[in-house]
Amino acid sequence: MEQERAPGDGVVTGYGTINGRLVFVFSQDFTVFGGSLAETHAQKICKLMDQAVKAGAPVIGLNDSGGARIQEGVASLAGYAEVFQRNVDASGVIPQISLILGPCAGGAYDVMSSKHLRGDINYAWPTAEIAVMGPKGAVEIIFREEIGNEERIAARTEEYRQKFANPFVAAQKGFIDDVIMPRETRVRLCHALAMLQGKQFQTLPRKHDNLPL
Repeated sequence: MEQERAPGDGVVTGYGTINGRLVFVFSQDFTVFGGSLAETHAQKICKLMDQAVKAGAPVIGLNDSGGARIQEGVASLAGYAEVFQRNVDASGVIPQISLILGPCAGGAYDVMSSKHLRGDINYAWPTAEIAVMGPKGAVEIIFREEIGNEERIAARTEEYRQKFANPFVAAQKGFIDDVIMPRETRVRLCHALAMLQGKQFQTLPRKHDNLPL
């Protein structure tokens, strides 16, 4: 894997207009290293968010990631810390919208403008998986004594997916605002941008920010 090179490093960033309004967008590509976040991947998202704040324009994140790219170790986790910092700094400054398309485990969900980081609007497709970690990895840890039994592991994996990694469960708990069909995506994003236009949010004054440690 160290010898592989992927153009864009698993994330595409850019800007354009929706209904005449400037927006900045990043889209993770699950076909490239499972959409995992690495150092360059994080730098691209951070640069985009910095530009959005300077322009006073909304950020839309299309999330489809398996989490941190473990091959890059601490550099990958540091990348999450940088994105985390941008999310917090942009809160109340610009609208932040996220759409979860597929697997989003751990930091892949939490750091990308989630409700827990005061993201404004969070949608998910029915194909989304939102959990602490992916179903297969979680089952192999929780039920490691059953790893030799492929049929049993497959059943456990599906059970985990239905009980924990299901977007409807996340919506029920308030982690996302709605589960939408792919064909509704553009319309729902337009409505969200219209609703957040002119958004104002007051925070308490503070002397220092919370650096990513």
